[in-house]
Amino acid sequence: MKKDDGLSELVYEYYESRILFGHYRYGEQLLSVSQICSSFQVGRNTVLAALQKLEENGYIATEERKVARIAYQGTEDIFKKNIANYFVPRRDGILDFARGGQLLFMPVWQAGLQNLGLDTQKLTYQNTVQSDTVPAPVKLYIDALRTFHNDLLLNLYWQCLRYLTFLYPRRKVDQSGSADHKYNSGEAAEPVLTQYLVNDLDQSFDFYYVSIQNEVLAFIESASKKYNLEQVRQIPFQW
Repeated sequence: MKKDDGLSELVYEYYESRILFGHYRYGEQLLSVSQICSSFQVGRNTVLAALQKLEENGYIATEERKVARIAYQGTEDIFKKNIANYFVPRRDGILDFARGGQLLFMPVWQAGLQNLGLDTQKLTYQNTVQSDTVPAPVKLYIDALRTFHNDLLLNLYWQCLRYLTFLYPRRKVDQSGSADHKYNSGEAAEPVLTQYLVNDLDQSFDFYYVSIQNEVLAFIESASKKYNLEQVRQIPFQW
């Protein structure tokens, strides 16, 4: 599989899961192609290939020169069952990530920050694309990993996120009833990456990950009984 094909599949699976889980609902708009490119830090052709596959499989519908809208229709129970079917078989894997994630990535993260050169590197985390697609702390991790110029290392990180589907966040709805897809934690509008901002993003990501992980694990416990998935075969992380 070519590198672009793998990234295209990642973008496709991200949106497929979010649609099946009800994070995006019928009739709502996705981000523009340029915004998705910015969020995932991938090329336009990669995003277009993912969107084309989403449309072919009936998840979205697009009109010429317009952004995509969700075409999939589901009920609350269907959404919850879809989430259960994905996460219940990954319970053991999620727990493994909780135990081993820091051992796996923390040393690389620290070395990557040194490579960035915080005193001179002009990195902007001004949240030009406000969405929860790729949270700012995750982008910072990716930037740190890029300093090693090692595609295998970056691919490993992407595949970890892919396995977890970024740990599905709960859907937020504002008072008008429209979906709010913004990720608020760690979205500091600061022009230059500083050590203070790094620490803030790091803490925000830890809080975000742990809180969402606990929410997902609690859902798994209740959903496994509700949907008779107690004996489902576990799907380990593979790379």
